[in-house]
Amino acid sequence: YMLLVKLPTYMRYILKFDIKSNAALSAVPFLCMWIFTMVLANALDALRARGFITTTFARKLATFFASVPPSVCLIGVTYVGCNTDLAVALLTLGTMFVGGMY
Repeated sequence: YMLLVKLPTYMRYILKFDIKSNAALSAVPFLCMWIFTMVLANALDALRARGFITTTFARKLATFFASVPPSVCLIGVTYVGCNTDLAVALLTLGTMFVGGMY
């Protein structure tokens, strides 16, 4: 929820995006999260249905995707400075992977 609330503020005041760019760029990570959620859920369910993984392992894997990659991406954002392209890419990836919790 921190990303949902603070992402537009970060993009406006730190990355210096104008309001039009800020609106579109603040929405892209959440669109990617929605797509990732659907893809991951269907993939894990297909693997589980075929007996390749258990329900417990599917849940643990989804929790891993929702925890580790976003933390790595957010730590990475602190090191890119004002490189807007890399910051937006890392924020998008970090937010996208949070979709694993759904």
